Amino acid sequence: MPVPIAWLAAAGLGEHKIGEPELRDGALLATVSQVYAGRVLATREEAPTGAAARHAIRDLILQGRCFVGALPKLRERYDLAGLAVQVALTDRNARFSDAPLPEPLAPLPLWLLARLEALGLESGDDLALLDAADLMPPEPPADIAQVIQRNYPKSLNIGDASYRMLDRAAR
Repeated sequence: MPVPIAWLAAAGLGEHKIGEPELRDGALLATVSQVYAGRVLATREEAPTGAAARHAIRDLILQGRCFVGALPKLRERYDLAGLAVQVALTDRNARFSDAPLPEPLAPLPLWLLARLEALGLESGDDLALLDAADLMPPEPPADIAQVIQRNYPKSLNIGDASYRMLDRAAR
């Protein structure tokens, strides 16, 4: 017997999928769709909380729509932190401090999601407590930074030609 879609939605069937997040007048909003058997039963706008809020804010940051202007610096610092980990794990000629070897970084979207969780972000209201500096990976230790500066320059000048090294974000 056919059942009206409104009944299925009212019965709470299906799973909730978060759609495109947005910041509207400083408030985090996302479209939530109730999906059952591949069909959208209901759609509403709400302020996500918990993991959904962290995913939404992560997506806004990576799209450059939250903490406007911070994305290039975030990518640059992330690439530097990733290079520092690689140098610490592979450069046999360098002598580093007695600090334990770092773990390889997760891909930027996953790393940023873990960072937001570590910062305790639970809703869009928590954005007021953060700034772009809170999202940045830490600077590499001084000994590793020296090896990076010496062996991995950002530009190379060989007299009649100059080359600028591109980072992963620019490729």
